[in-house]
Amino acid sequence: MELTLSGQELLRFWQDPSQWQTFTGDQVWIDDLAVSVDGEPQASTWEPTEAHADAEITIHGGWIANNTLGIETERPSLIEAITRWRKNQPSNSLEA
Repeated sequence: MELTLSGQELLRFWQDPSQWQTFTGDQVWIDDLAVSVDGEPQASTWEPTEAHADAEITIHGGWIANNTLGIETERPSLIEAITRWRKNQPSNSLEA
């Protein structure tokens, strides 16, 4: 499973403190990050803060280690976390 999103959306997720806090105050980090930017695979040392707003980011893998924010698994996938985060974002669409 893969997830594609814009650099701007990834940065919003990455900068949302609600995604990185824990109930215990412990650190949260990403293990096994696998990502492509504009179709080019990136090194495992790539930082999401390097993403340009208009870049096409594809998440191929990664796990959130030490997560205790209510996602049912102890090590939720990054894709699962972003998908869940997206569902909780306000809609930008206009209703007719």
